Amino acid sequence: MNRHSPTTSWQMLSIIHWRRFRSQSLYWLRNVGIDPNDRDIFSRLYVFYLIAFGGIWVAVSYSGLLTLLWHSGHSLHVPISVVMPPVAIISAIISITLTASRSPLYLNHGDLEWAITSPISARAFMPFYLVPRQFRLVLLTLLIASLGAAFVHDPHQRALAISWALWMLAANTSGWIIAALHFSRPAKPYRYFWLAVLVSLLLLVLPFHQQFIMLAQRVDPLPAHFVELSIALGILWFIAVMISSRINLISVHEASGLYADIQDLGIIYLPNRDLVQQIRNQRRLAGHRVIGHLPSWPEPYFELGRFVITLVRRPRFLFTLVELSLLFRSALILLGKTSNHWAWLFWLFIAYRFRRGHLAQFFIEDMTNPFLYQFWPEPIVMRFIQSSILPVFTVWLLTLILWVILPLGIPFTAMHLLVASSLILAWVLAEGVAVLKSLHSQQTAENYHAAAVIASGIVLVFAAVMHHMAWTPLIPFVLFSVLWQYYRREKTSSSRTFS
Repeated sequence: MNRHSPTTSWQMLSIIHWRRFRSQSLYWLRNVGIDPNDRDIFSRLYVFYLIAFGGIWVAVSYSGLLTLLWHSGHSLHVPISVVMPPVAIISAIISITLTASRSPLYLNHGDLEWAITSPISARAFMPFYLVPRQFRLVLLTLLIASLGAAFVHDPHQRALAISWALWMLAANTSGWIIAALHFSRPAKPYRYFWLAVLVSLLLLVLPFHQQFIMLAQRVDPLPAHFVELSIALGILWFIAVMISSRINLISVHEASGLYADIQDLGIIYLPNRDLVQQIRNQRRLAGHRVIGHLPSWPEPYFELGRFVITLVRRPRFLFTLVELSLLFRSALILLGKTSNHWAWLFWLFIAYRFRRGHLAQFFIEDMTNPFLYQFWPEPIVMRFIQSSILPVFTVWLLTLILWVILPLGIPFTAMHLLVASSLILAWVLAEGVAVLKSLHSQQTAENYHAAAVIASGIVLVFAAVMHHMAWTPLIPFVLFSVLWQYYRREKTSSSRTFS
C-alpha cells in the first residue's frame, strides 16, 4: 500500500469502522427489543413507537428545562454583550488546552497493528477520530448555549447556539492542530505539554485582552460573524488535514494503550462504565509514584485516614464530589414555583449519564473485590454506613455552600433543606441496597447507579411534581428499613455460625 495514495486505505478503514459501528448498534437495538432482521409490520410499528416516544420525551424535557432556566434568570440584569466575550475566551482557552493535552489520534489494537506494520498515512485515520469527536462537541455546545441563552433572556437562542458551536469547533480544531504538531516530533511527547500550552495562552491573552475581546465578539449572532467564523473554521480544518500526515504513529501507539485495552473489551464495556473507570484509575496510578501511606488509625478514625489519603492520591475524587454537589444543587432548581413539572425528566437523564458519581465509592470498591470481601470481619451493613459518612457529609456541605452562593430563586428554608437531605440520602442508600442485594444473590454489582438515580427521581417526583416536600424523607426511610433487614439477617446468620 502506497503512503501517497490514502484513498484506498481510507476506503478500507471506512469498511472496518462501519462494521464496528454496526456491531455496537446491534447491541443497543437488541437491548430495547429491536431485531434488525425482522421485517414484520409489528416490528416496524414498535420501532416507530420507540422513536416517537423518545422524541416526545426529549422535546418535553428540553422545553421544560428552557422554561425553568428562563424563570430562574428572570432576576438577573446582566447585559449579555458584556458577559459573552470573556466567557468565550475562557471556554476557548479550556478547549484548546484540553485538546492539546491529548493524543491527536486514539487507535485500537487492530488499527495500531495495521498502522505500525504498513506504510499507511496517519491522515487516513483522522476522519474516524476527529469527526465523531467534534460532532459530540457540536451537540453539547448547542445544548449548553441554548440553555444559557434562555437563562439570560436572549431573544436569538438558535442563532446564538449556532455561533457558539462554530466558535467551539474552531477552538477544538486549533487545539487538535497543536496536539498534531506535538506528536509530529520523533521524540517522546512531553508529559506536561498541556501546562506549557495553558501558560502560553494566558501570556498571550493577558497583554492583548482588548484585541481578544474584539475577536470573541464574533460569537454575537450576526450574519457577518457567521461568515467569518465559518471561513476561519474552514482554514483550520484545511491546516489540520495537511498536518495530519506528519503525525508520528509510534507516539500515537504509546498514547493509545489504555484506549486500545478498553476497546478490546468489546460490548462488555458499553453498559459497565464503572469497569472502564476502574481500569483508567489503575492505569493512572500505576504510572505514578505512590503518594503517602494509609494510616493505621483505629476505628472510627480509620475512615477519616482513608478519605484523606484518597483525596491526596486521587484528586479527581474531590472533583467527583463537587460534580455530585452541582448535580444535587441543580435538582433544587426544580422546586421553584415557576419550574416546569416535566423538567425533572431531563435531570434524570443527566443524573443517569453521570456515571462517575458514587457516594458509596469506598464500599463499592471493597465489596466488588472478591479477595477483600471474603476476609471482611465486621457486618457488611455497618461497613457501608461507616465508609459513606464522610463522602455524604462532604457532598451535603458542598451543596449547601453552592445553594448560598447560587440561590437562583430557591429560598433557604427548613423544608427545602429537608428535600436536599432526602435527595442525597436516597442516592447513597439506594447504592448500598443495590450492592447488598447483588452480594446476597451472588451476582455482579452493576445496577447500583441506576438504583440511585431512580430513588432520587422518586424524591423529585414528590417534591417538584406532586408538591409534597414533607413526603420526601419517605424514600430514605424505606431504603434504610431495607438496610436494617439486611443487618438483622447478618446478625442472625453470624450468631448461628458461632453457636
